[in-house]
Amino acid sequence: GALAKQYFNYGKGRARTLLKHGEKPRLRQLIPPATLVACILGFGLAPLTLWSLILPAGYFAALVLASLAVAVKHKSPCGLLAGLASATMHMSWSAGLFRQLLKGQRT
Repeated sequence: GALAKQYFNYGKGRARTLLKHGEKPRLRQLIPPATLVACILGFGLAPLTLWSLILPAGYFAALVLASLAVAVKHKSPCGLLAGLASATMHMSWSAGLFRQLLKGQRT
């Protein structure tokens, strides 16, 4: 919960910076928000077509593989939580970014 809150607020802060300075986000900053949108759309469209789950499944697979890689690299089962932490950071940051962008310049 604390990690999600921290990254949600970080996403809001990044959006405020973008709005204040009229900046455009860098490509790497667009990947987590695009992933959030793809996952929401994928799950939302799943009752119509299971093909819509390809992107959410790919993201999940990447998280699992990253978790396994961290666990093996550090020879610790704690590394298996890396995917969960990454997903929490990506989705919370993206949600905070979208929330603040929709809210606008107001703090």
